[in-house]
Amino acid sequence: MTRRSRAALGVLLTIATILVLFGIGDIASGPDADPAITLGIAGRTADKIRASEPTGFRLYNFVTRASGLNLVLIGALFLSILAVPYRAGDRWAWSTMWSLPAWALAVPILVVAFGPAPGTMLPPPAISGPILALVAALALFVDRPRFSGRRATQPPAELTAARAS
Repeated sequence: MTRRSRAALGVLLTIATILVLFGIGDIASGPDADPAITLGIAGRTADKIRASEPTGFRLYNFVTRASGLNLVLIGALFLSILAVPYRAGDRWAWSTMWSLPAWALAVPILVVAFGPAPGTMLPPPAISGPILALVAALALFVDRPRFSGRRATQPPAELTAARAS
C-alpha cells in the first residue's frame, strides 16, 4: 500500500470513528449532545421544550438517542469494511465506501428540505455533512488507482505475501 493509500485509509478511518463517537454522545446525552441542532430545527432550546412539552420532549429524546445508535452502527459498519476488505484492496469495498459521502450529503439535504426554524441558522449537520462528504470523496478518489483494473477478489501483492508468512 502506498503512502497515499495509507493516508486515504487513515482519513476514512477517522471519519468512521468520528461517527461512532458522535453516536455514543447522542446515546449518552440525547438532545443535549448538540444543542444547536435543537435550536436550529425547533427554534427553542431543549430545556424550553422539556419544560413546555414533556411528552413531546420524551419522544424527541428517544429519537435522538436512537439516531445515535444508528450513527454508532453506521460508523462500525464503515470501520469493519475499511479494516479488512478495503485495506485488502477489494474493489467492492472501495465502491461500497462511496456510500459514506453520499450519506454525508443526504443528511444536510434532509435538513435543508425540512427547513430550519424561522430566524435560526442551519443546524451543524447541514454544514459538517458537505465537508465530510468532500473529504471522504477526495480520500476515495486519491485511493482509486489501487482499485483500478483489479478484480474484486484479487488482493494486493503485499497482503498476499503477509498472509503467506
